[in-house]
Order: sequence, then structure tokens, then C-alpha cells
Amino acid sequence: MLEAVGLIASAQRRARQRTLVFVAVLVALVSGLSMALVAGAIRSGSVVDRFYARSIPADATVFDESSVITQDDVASLPGVRRVAPQTFVAFMAPQPGRRAPVFVNAAAIDFATADPTTRVLRGSLPRSDHPHDVVVNQVFVDQFHRTIGDVIALRTFASDQGEEVQNGTYEPRGPTYRFRIAGVVRVPQDIGIDEVRGVGAAADEGNLLGISNSFYEAHRGEFLNFGGEYYLGLAHPQSDAKQLQGALDALTPAGSDGPILIPVEDDSHRAALETPVRVETTALLALGIGIALAGSIALALILRTEQRIHDDDTPTLRSLGATARQLGGSAALRTLPATLIGTIAAIVLAIALSPLFPIGIGRELEFDGGVHVDALVLAAGALITLGVVILLTFAFALPRTRRAPITARHSAVASRLAAADAPIGMRLGAYLAFARAGARRSPPSRPVILGGVLLVALMTGLAVYGAGVDHAYASAGAHGWERDAVVGNVNFPLRASTEDEILHDHAVVSATRANYGQASVNGTSTEFLAFDPHGDAPPVVTAGRLPRTAHEIALGPSMLETLHAHVGSTVRFSVRGGEFDVGNPTHTVDAKVVGRALPPVLGESDLGDTGIVTFDAVRAAGGNADARLVFVDLRTGRALEGIRTLDRRYTEEVHTDTVPARVVTLHRVRSVWRIGFALLAIMVAVLLGYLMAVTIRVRRHDFATLRTLGLHARQVTSSLTAQVGIVTVIVLAVGLPVGVLVGRWLWSVVTEPIGLVYGGSTIPALVAITALLAAAAAVAALVAARRVRHASIADTLRAP
Repeated sequence: MLEAVGLIASAQRRARQRTLVFVAVLVALVSGLSMALVAGAIRSGSVVDRFYARSIPADATVFDESSVITQDDVASLPGVRRVAPQTFVAFMAPQPGRRAPVFVNAAAIDFATADPTTRVLRGSLPRSDHPHDVVVNQVFVDQFHRTIGDVIALRTFASDQGEEVQNGTYEPRGPTYRFRIAGVVRVPQDIGIDEVRGVGAAADEGNLLGISNSFYEAHRGEFLNFGGEYYLGLAHPQSDAKQLQGALDALTPAGSDGPILIPVEDDSHRAALETPVRVETTALLALGIGIALAGSIALALILRTEQRIHDDDTPTLRSLGATARQLGGSAALRTLPATLIGTIAAIVLAIALSPLFPIGIGRELEFDGGVHVDALVLAAGALITLGVVILLTFAFALPRTRRAPITARHSAVASRLAAADAPIGMRLGAYLAFARAGARRSPPSRPVILGGVLLVALMTGLAVYGAGVDHAYASAGAHGWERDAVVGNVNFPLRASTEDEILHDHAVVSATRANYGQASVNGTSTEFLAFDPHGDAPPVVTAGRLPRTAHEIALGPSMLETLHAHVGSTVRFSVRGGEFDVGNPTHTVDAKVVGRALPPVLGESDLGDTGIVTFDAVRAAGGNADARLVFVDLRTGRALEGIRTLDRRYTEEVHTDTVPARVVTLHRVRSVWRIGFALLAIMVAVLLGYLMAVTIRVRRHDFATLRTLGLHARQVTSSLTAQVGIVTVIVLAVGLPVGVLVGRWLWSVVTEPIGLVYGGSTIPALVAITALLAAAAAVAALVAARRVRHASIADTLRAP
């Protein structure tokens, strides 16, 4: 039996050589890409854990507002085994293209104790004997056009300028220091951050400069000091923390405000990284599975069509005694070499593509880049590939229960076109598309239509989803930023005179006083936008309404899900230990959820995690409800000149937009969906090309006969164009509407937890897909027509 199967397979392999080559190439591409993407998703899924496994967590923080102690003082405290200074220092620096100096976010660091998650991109960390060497991040390099080895002059604020800085006036009068850039680094805070847009100091957020802590301690009395900050590692965190405050008080000179010990809470930035990485991981996994399914459908179509074309030898083999199992086995055996070659190539391709993963933020977190071999994924992928191809080949080769040929029948479409006296090319095209000359000698128009509809639906779904992401990223209102600008700084109160002037400025059409800070709801800490409900430039809710009283609240979708609450629920609001808490007695306020919030992101929390309350709610909870921000709409809209007018009149802090990190991530991951779109488009084009190739193969005698009877070259081209055009129109007519539904469903699944509302236009995507398929159909028809025209009529008619 095995010998007979081998002989049959050998004979059939020679007859189907071109198809087997195509199968090998398709298996290599589809399986290789799928395995690479799935392995990349698995690698991406663990990247945050692996990143933080390299970090050195802090057990407590010491904040020394009066800056009276040093790093050595803190290191000498009982139970302290590690001290990592991270003290904020305010500098101003000249920026190319701007007349006034701009704000620089500096931190005093002990480079010897820098966290391992601080990655040196270029250069090196400064040596301890070079106190004037500094490190900067990539934002600083791009902003100031300085790099390794360059010297930059930075000016500080004088020690008596504290009130000016609090009021947003950044005109430093302190000493100027010159530093040399020793390295460019990326710290965890540079990854997965919001995109802040604005003028003045608001436009300078994101730059980072690290100076030596020894330089800070030597010069801290010469400039405005905001207090020292030290992260501690304790030998016994629970017991040592209780003794530390007393030891700190003993270090404090008489008459000075002593340092305070602050317990380190859960790392909120880790959560900010996990969310976008989860999106990236899901995108890779979905694309890998999608390519595998689409490739399997295309492969099944090709194998089924090829088997039908060559099915004439089945009756002969059956009459010679071949069993159904032998026919299926011979089909699987003849395909096995091509499948093995394709699978080996797929494994090589997957390994070669592994350095590309993870993507986006996950790629920035990945320490172990380069080639990565996931043996389990490769082995499973290879086995699944071999199993699917062999199973499909075996199944399609099995003889059918009824082997009698199906009676040839004409196309109803072609008959109607003939009755309407349509052009010969159109009638012939309809005949080629749908008429059956027998069960085994018809072009695979119907399977191609089915596969094409599926692929076009997926393409359209990805395009519709991508349009929504682009709109959410580009449109400020789509991610909660409805106002033209926000004036002020969340860290400093606005002067009453400045606030009054903004509210009555003739350039301001509407305005609302606000504040932004940390508070808690049902014991869960998050950030809240507190606002004056009497203003006429309010924040946004996507469902329900804004709070109006002290006992009403609006929460983001993620926070509602975390609390298992909904519009109409009652929650407990508290400012205790948050940024609204100024030491007064605090109270827990029962508040009714009246809306789903989508306020602009102005702090560390991400879109969907924040909430909205009134100033009265903050006061009722015992917090400080003084305004630090003013939301404004201008007569000029977001025109730059109108925004700069506010900057010149009132403060250096004017924000025009903040794109939340989650939206930034969705926008960055769009490249994955575009790759999927491109691959699906290629598969559709291959399907159309395959349809035309099979058509001229199974209808070669028909074309030869018609050419003998006078069918000229232009009619050959028009008939093949009509055939593929009819198929393409049906595919588009069904696939596009289904794809729009798929895209909107995908959008709701991804964005519902963060509250985004779809606002993208689907028309450009539909036009682009229609144009792509029309071009692919035209090319396929022209290539097929050329082959028909150049084929020898005599040779074709003599061929079996």
C-alpha cells in the first residue's frame, strides 16, 4: 500500500509542481509571520515584570523641605541600607529659536546608586570626581540641540524668588552654572508618558537633566531650593520605618522644619506602563492569529481548487483499485515536501523577525533585545502548520460520495446580460465567473468571493478602527480636552488678582476656575479635577451630567469598573493624604455618581482613571479649593497668537492640549494594524490573481475556440476584466458594510474602558480599499489577458 501511495504521489507531484512551490512560499510567509507575532506577544506580555525585576524598589521616602540634611546624614540612620537622592532643582536654559530662556526639569542624583532601569542610550554616567558632568534625556537633546560632550549654561532662581515662581513668573536672577553632557539616558518616567502641548513652560515638560548630588549639596544654599528628596532601602521595612522619624527629628537643627518620612505606595507608573503594553501585546497576538486564519483560508482555497482541476485522474485510480485512504494519503504525501520546506523557512523567518518585538513602549522597556528563540511557539507553530496542510490536502483528495459529473449550466447573470444586449465582453465575463462546465472544470469564483469578503471585512475593520485612533489622537476634544487652553500650574496657586484678570479678559470668551490633584474614592487613590460649576467652560462627561453640588461626583470608566459602580451609585469621597489636604480636619463625603467623566489629563493618572468634583465637594471634605487653573475659550480659538497673548499677560504655564498616554499608545500601535491591513490587501490581490490564473487554465479551450471564431484581443481583455470586476464588486458590496461593523465593534472593545467616543471618518478608508481592489483586479485581468493573447491556438486545442 505504501509503495502504491508513493507512486501516485510522485506522479501527481510532477503535474502540480507550480502549485506546490506556491504552497511552500505561502506556508513560509503566513506561518513565519504568525509565529513571529505570537512569540513577540508572549515576550511583550512579560516585559513589564522583567523590567521591574531589574529595579531596586524603595521602602520609604524622606522629604526635607528646609534642605538641612545631606545624603550622608540619611545614610547614617538606623536600618537604612541604600539612599538614592532625587531632589528637584529648577534651571532655565537658552533654547534655539526662542528669545526667552525655557524651563529645565533637573534632579540631583547619586549616579553610583542610580536605579538599573535608568538606561544609558549614549555616552556614560558621570564619574564621582566630575561634579559638573550631567546626563540628559532624548527630549532635552531634541529641544536644546545639545548632545554628548557639549557644554550648556543653566541659570537658577535666586533664593528670594519663591513667590514669583509660584505665581508663574520664570525670570531667574540666581547664579549661572556650566555643565558638560556626559550621557543621554532614558528613565522609566520617559516611557509611556502623556504628550503635553502648550506654550511657555508648559511646552517644556518632558525634558530631564540629571546633576550630581554632590554638586547640589555643595551649592544648594546659592539658589532657590525646593527641598531635598531621598528614596530609602531599609533592612527591615516594617520595623525600621517606625524608628526613622525620631532619628530624622534628632538631625533637624532647632527652628527648622524637620524632614518627614513618607511611605512609598504602589508604583502608579508601573500601572501606566502595564496598560499600553497590554494593548501592544493584544495587538500582536490578534494580528498573529488573524494572519494564521486568513492564510489558512487562502491555503484551503488553493488546495481545494487545485484538487478539483486535477480530479480527472481520480476515476482512473479508483478503477485500478486505489482506496479513498490511498488517494488522501498520496495527496498528503505529495504536499509534504513543499510543506516541510515552507515550515523550515517559516521557522527561520520567525527567528529573523524576533528582534522587532516587543513593539512601542514594550520595546523601550525590553533590556534583552536581539534574536530570541521561543522553542515552544516554534515547535507548536510547525506542528500546527504541518497538521493543517496535510489534513486539508488529505480531506480534499477524498473521493466524493457521488462522483457523477454535475450537469453543465449557464450563468443566470450572463443570460440576463444577453437578453439586455450587453457588450460581448460583459456577457462573456459573467459566463466565466459563474457558469459551470462541470464540477471539476469551473473557475473558483464562489470560493474566491467568500474568501475575499472575509479578507475585505477584516481590512475594513482595521481601517475603521485606525481612523478612530487617528481622530482620538489628533482631535483635542476626542480625548477630553474641549477648551482652548488651561492657564496655570497644578503645583502653585493662582494669585486672586491674576485669576480675576483672566476671568474678565476681553480675549476670553468663557472661563472656569479649577484645580487638579490626588484624592480618593471608596479608599482608592486617583486624581480629580475640582471645578467651579458656575463657570461657562466646563469639563466633559460622556454620559449623565456634571456634578453641581458637594454631594455629586463624576468618575471615569476605568474607575467606575474598579469600584463596581455606575451612574446612580453612591461613593465615599475623601481628600485625606492627597494634594487637596492642607492639614485641616478632613471628612468623608458621600457623593452620588451623576456622570461618566472624561476630563483632560493634567497629572499622573491616565484617561479613564480620573474623576470630577465641585469645589464645594473639596471644601466639604476638608480640603483646599483654591483655584490653580483656569479653563478658557478664546475669541481666537486655538490660534497660536491668542494663546501667546495669555502667556505674555499672566503666566509661563499655558497648556493647549495633553494627549493621554493611553491614546498615545493606541496611536503608536497603529503600525501593527497597518501591517495587518497591508498583508490582508496582498492576500486579496493574490486571490484575484489566482482566480484569473485558474480561469485561463480551465477555460483555455474555450478561449482558443472563441479566438478561432473571431474573438479579438480587446474582447479577450474586456471579458476577463468583466469577470474579475463582477467578483470584486460583489466582494466590496458585502465586505465593506460588514467591515464597518467589525471596526466599530473592535473600537468599542478596546476603548470602552477609557471612555473614548468614536469620531473618525470611514469614507477615506472605504475609498482607499475600493481603489486598492480595483487596481488589483485590473492588474490581474491585464496579466491574464496577455497570457491568453500570446497562447498558441493550435497548441491549446491539441492539448488535453
